[in-house]
Amino acid sequence: MTPAESRTPPIIPPHIGWPLLVILLLVMSLTAGGLTIYFALSDGGVQLVEDAP
Repeated sequence: MTPAESRTPPIIPPHIGWPLLVILLLVMSLTAGGLTIYFALSDGGVQLVEDAP
């Protein structure tokens, strides 16, 4: 028996899975960047705090 005969076929074929992985990573990166900008701008900017004596 050769190793190729005992291997089960993949659930998602590689010619579909790899492009989906690349698109998923791109979407995750864009989402993280967008959320970072949103949360950075959502708090009203720099807050001045007076020092207590």
